[in-house]
Amino acid sequence: MNEKTQELVQLDPATLTVETNVRKDAGLTPAFVASVRENGVLEPVIAHRNADGTVHVLMGQRRTLAAVEAKLATIPVVVIESPDEAERIINQVVENIQRAELGHSDQAEAFQQLSLLGMPAAKIAKKMGRTKADVEHALDEHWNSIRR
Repeated sequence: MNEKTQELVQLDPATLTVETNVRKDAGLTPAFVASVRENGVLEPVIAHRNADGTVHVLMGQRRTLAAVEAKLATIPVVVIESPDEAERIINQVVENIQRAELGHSDQAEAFQQLSLLGMPAAKIAKKMGRTKADVEHALDEHWNSIRR
């Protein structure tokens, strides 16, 4: 990513242009949209501004589309200098292949920690974009694995 000029701004996600992306399917799930609705966009989207003033998303397609669907008023956006096309493609691929999904046991451990802090399963589920049944199941599995 070109870091010469950067500006962190809050923008209406509906005003952002999501263009060509190496990810063909944004993979928006109801759980992801619910999480964005509940928690907002936690990691800024990376974008560049064209000469006509339009802001084009470079990285953060899923976050932007989920924010639009969740009807968020604004999201954090880091506006950078426009990259060349090769740099755009490389950055999008690197961002996606370097990301590892949080494993089932790590999620269950996080649910357990929140439960020990007194957070009910329904609230954990809402905050995490999961169903209450999924959280309860993960908590049960976690406690059962400790007892063995």
